[in-house]
Amino acid sequence: AHRIFPLSRCYIFSHSGKAKNRRPWCSQGRLYFLKGEICMTETETDLLESVCNTAEMGRHTLKHLLNQSRDSAFSDVIRRQQRTYAKTASEAREMLAKAGVTPKPTPVTDAMAALGVRLNTMIDGSSSHMAQMMIEGSTMGVVTLQRQLNTHPDASGEAKRMVNDLLHFEEKSIQGLKPFL
Repeated sequence: AHRIFPLSRCYIFSHSGKAKNRRPWCSQGRLYFLKGEICMTETETDLLESVCNTAEMGRHTLKHLLNQSRDSAFSDVIRRQQRTYAKTASEAREMLAKAGVTPKPTPVTDAMAALGVRLNTMIDGSSSHMAQMMIEGSTMGVVTLQRQLNTHPDASGEAKRMVNDLLHFEEKSIQGLKPFL
């Protein structure tokens, strides 16, 4: 049997809306959170927050790039990527919510994306330059996600699958943007 070490108190809200007093626990060196409907390790929450933040940054940036794009084929690529980022961020947020975890907010994400796009497209508003910007952004996403996987080599389950899926999507996106350079 595993020894379970209670930590600080937290609460689970049942479907009836009544709060039940619960504690996170540590078993075999892993910290588990039980605040919502499911139990999640600290590693899993870190991975899902990284997926959520990476996808949100991509989504916000593409929203602003789409407003600047004048090439219909390039705009179609942006829309497809936008949908994938939105779906991925939503799935990660939903999983975190089921565990009672709220992703750490990144309030400046949209403002940073808008400013970066505005400044870069003032210099050069061509599809080629926007594709370069998107490749650079996707490369940053690859680095962030790979770093998370390297930081958490013991990760498993749905959170790791989501990181790998987004990582694969970012790499595929880079290849798909090369013809626009």
